[in-house]
Amino acid sequence: MEPPKIYEELNRRLDEPRLGKLYRAVRSAFNDKNPIAHNWEHVRRDILNAVEIGLEEGADMDIVLPAIILHDLGDGRNVGRMRLAKRFSYSPVYHLRWA
Repeated sequence: MEPPKIYEELNRRLDEPRLGKLYRAVRSAFNDKNPIAHNWEHVRRDILNAVEIGLEEGADMDIVLPAIILHDLGDGRNVGRMRLAKRFSYSPVYHLRWA
């Protein structure tokens, strides 16, 4: 899939209020703590890869995107790892309020 289509799909999905709110909350958490190993740029690359693979495989992007956005929040290699995990492990999920 061509990169412009990947970005277009991601931006379209992030226009959804709950997913956009989750994305911004997690981005803020990473930017505030400035982790060394898996920083926001790493997560952003993973998100783009997940969009590309998910679309090509016909995955349910309503499951894939929240999972990939949250996947490194509690990573033990990050600076401030436990405080970051405790502070944000429930908050972004709370904002989703999945039924």
